[in-house]
Amino acid sequence: MRNNLFFAGLIVSALVAPVAALASDIMIMSPTAAASVTPKARTGAVYLTLMNHGTEPDTLVGITSAASDAAEIHQTTNENDVMKMRRLDRLEIAPGATVDMKAANLHIMLVGLMAPLKTGEKVALELQFEKAGIVKVEAIIGAASTGDHNHTEQ
Repeated sequence: MRNNLFFAGLIVSALVAPVAALASDIMIMSPTAAASVTPKARTGAVYLTLMNHGTEPDTLVGITSAASDAAEIHQTTNENDVMKMRRLDRLEIAPGATVDMKAANLHIMLVGLMAPLKTGEKVALELQFEKAGIVKVEAIIGAASTGDHNHTEQ
């Protein structure tokens, strides 16, 4: 009986741990944000992994955050040895696919930060999917980004 209670407690703990957010068939894992490099930074970056466990595609169509004026999907590309960033209006996640948002690649750009992003704090976001609806996520702010592009000025 004592062992059963112990294992039941472990299972409940695993189920409520904030490791990932799951909405319908979309799973969001490892949300992190890069700390601001300067106190006057107006932009910031959020990285995470999106997984579609469904049999149909779903599309990320919008992002909001109280931490900034706007939150956008950005893609960084290397064109003739020049790093370029462009805003994407939507991001489709195919059935069974995993999309990694990381530095110098796809990421969420926070534009018009209300305050600098500080290491150890969290930034809340709401991701809007066509099928899964709104998914609330908290990204843990880690060390400043040292990627190939600059999020401190825009």
